[in-house]
Amino acid sequence: MQEKLGRDLAAQTVKLTETVTASSQKVLDLNTKFAEDCLKGFEQGGKYAAATVQQAQQQLQQVETAVMTVR
Repeated sequence: MQEKLGRDLAAQTVKLTETVTASSQKVLDLNTKFAEDCLKGFEQGGKYAAATVQQAQQQLQQVETAVMTVR
């Protein structure tokens, strides 16, 4: 019984690890796309002031750091 439990736990660990890895990568990819496509200052023809762009970039960096810690 303990062996089966150990195998089941190992299998679930693998599945959860794969899910966390895929989800983490998706967050990073979406943030990159957002930054490239939407996060542009007035100078680049965008909708945001330079200070707003800088603040958003810092927040995205904080998210990336948190995601990399979880991975």
